[in-house]
Amino acid sequence: MSTCRKKITADHVIKDYRELERKLGRQPTCVEYAKKYHSISSLVPVFGRPGWRKLLETVGAKPRPRRFSRESVKDCYRRLTAELGRVPDRKEYIEKCCSCTTLSILFEGSGWSNLLRSVGDSSWPRTYKLKGPSKTSMLSAFRSASTQLGKAPNLAQYQKLSGYTLKDIRYRFGENAWQEFLKRSKIPARTNPSSLTAKHLIQDFLKLQQAFGRRPSINEYSTRCHTPKVLDRVFGKPGWKNMISAVGAKALPKNIISASHLVDDYIELHRRLGKKPVFEEFRRMQRHSLNVLDRAFGKPGWSNLTIAAQRKMRNL
Repeated sequence: MSTCRKKITADHVIKDYRELERKLGRQPTCVEYAKKYHSISSLVPVFGRPGWRKLLETVGAKPRPRRFSRESVKDCYRRLTAELGRVPDRKEYIEKCCSCTTLSILFEGSGWSNLLRSVGDSSWPRTYKLKGPSKTSMLSAFRSASTQLGKAPNLAQYQKLSGYTLKDIRYRFGENAWQEFLKRSKIPARTNPSSLTAKHLIQDFLKLQQAFGRRPSINEYSTRCHTPKVLDRVFGKPGWKNMISAVGAKALPKNIISASHLVDDYIELHRRLGKKPVFEEFRRMQRHSLNVLDRAFGKPGWSNLTIAAQRKMRNL
């Protein structure tokens, strides 16, 4: 059984129009017609462009005059300005006069700004201001992220670390926002991902592993080093697992912190407190549990860590 719609004819459309006109007792609008019968775009193949106006000409009706014109919205603006004794902000204007969509249709593009320009009322101080984060705050966050990562972040890393979105950047820096943003930051750009090699990716993994004292997760690696797409391109899918296999024995066991890292944390806390720390202080301030110590040093983990750390401190 065919599910194709029947072809709409001019007679069919005119009949539907007359029926709706009789029910309403007046000339229907295009919205009312489209809601009850056929979409306005379906009239184009029948009557040509513009479909709705050609239909009205066919049935002998006149197009309804527009409710708003450029002059009417300007008059509304001047009237509202006189009532308030100052330039109204956009929200006040929308409540009293017409919507931003209407302004965009009448004045094109940024309707509200173009309305203000066309009125030319520059003697009044404007009471509205741009919303959103400033250029200074976004650039400052970019520099902080660069310091944290040791190099310029990519867009995904910047959004994750700063909380600012690409929409925020475009709001201040225009359409080619990210490129312009990088120029303004004056921080050297990252290495082109297409030129990265397996050796380079493995080297970055080992550096991050040394900094953490354990094997980093894929999220930590992608935030601070390279994205999963880069890994897939260099090592093939699944990129992360293939890279771990390529690192081989140099990769620490998953979720296990190295003994040397724990010793360094103990020594750092000892110097900060100025005394030998107890386990509760070490657990609270360095965030390592007893199970972590037992896996790294064997049981009893805390005693073995204390002995190893004191031995290293004597040799320093």
